[in-house]
Amino acid sequence: MALAYDIVNTTSYIPEDGLALSLKGTRSMFVARVELTDFALDCEVADPRTRIGEILDACEATLATHAALLEDFSWLELAIPHGLDQFKATYGSATRASA
Repeated sequence: MALAYDIVNTTSYIPEDGLALSLKGTRSMFVARVELTDFALDCEVADPRTRIGEILDACEATLATHAALLEDFSWLELAIPHGLDQFKATYGSATRASA
């Protein structure tokens, strides 16, 4: 779980940053995104692509619900959606997957 903590706390604030910890032998965020489903299967997560899509949808819903909290932090308001967009480009979202 430290890896998810690393994603939230480095790449959200520094979009060009890489992972501090390696995932499947790499610190590249792009490769880590691609390898995330394999890692999830290693952790016995059923249907990881759908689960990742559900998490992306929940993140977007939370951002929309609490948008006012980000108004004083314009750099963060841009960084978080940028990170989500990168994952959506790789995995899509649960909403799109079920449509």
